[in-house]
Amino acid sequence: MRTVLRLVASYLALCVLLTTISQFAIPACTSVSKPRDVAIVLGGGSAPDKLTPDTAMRVATAVRLYREGMVKRLHMTCGNTLPGTRPGQVMAEAAIRAGVPPSAVSWEGQSLSTLQNALFSRPDLPKGETRIVVTEPFHALRGAASLAWAGRPAAACTTPETSGKAPRMTKVLLREVAAWAVNIPRALAYSLASALGLGAVFPDILLA
Repeated sequence: MRTVLRLVASYLALCVLLTTISQFAIPACTSVSKPRDVAIVLGGGSAPDKLTPDTAMRVATAVRLYREGMVKRLHMTCGNTLPGTRPGQVMAEAAIRAGVPPSAVSWEGQSLSTLQNALFSRPDLPKGETRIVVTEPFHALRGAASLAWAGRPAAACTTPETSGKAPRMTKVLLREVAAWAVNIPRALAYSLASALGLGAVFPDILLA
């Protein structure tokens, strides 16, 4: 029993470490100096036909990278986590209103998690491209790790923090630790099932 408890404690410590690295060690998008082909903008939840504040910040940051010539195009990824919403499309429309040509914007609107963001975005992310993930600090490392898992490795940069005051920030970070704890085994199980030809046993919906 002690061995099991030690393993659980070690695993949770790893998840805390990954969250801490993401929060404090991933560079801000304002410091990006190496151009990439595409910025992948991860959605931050749904609202009826409008962007949540964190998603709006992510889109605005990606648009700035485009204007500065740091990326050639933008890819938006977010599904309808609330009935009747269309966040991926709304993100793309916001970028176009901000001046990004429609030909330089792609989007997908089926993903309900960061793992699905990465998996469902693969058709829009050709293998030869260079990529950078745009999201908030707490989320950046998991976003990049999810894309690497999906076979589309990317760098990452962070938007200004939108989590607000300390109580909400603490809640966000604890939720991120939990997300790591759940996503690592899910990603491993999905990859193993796929390698064994058992993809139907572990369908995409189980990554949501």
